[in-house]
Amino acid sequence: ATQDEVRAQCGQPDSIDVTKEAVRSGNREVGVTYKARWTYSSYSSTRVLVFDGDRLVAIQGADGD
Repeated sequence: ATQDEVRAQCGQPDSIDVTKEAVRSGNREVGVTYKARWTYSSYSSTRVLVFDGDRLVAIQGADGD
């Protein structure tokens, strides 16, 4: 899913943390990508959605599972 699709389904996250990471091929840096972690908190649980660029790549519990 894309960030727009997730936002349409889940609404605005409680917090967003974005980091810039190098893309490597062997020892060479060949570009950059942006990793975003969106946090959604509810009364019963907290979920962190991890994006690589615009694509959802993982959903984790608050403890990183």
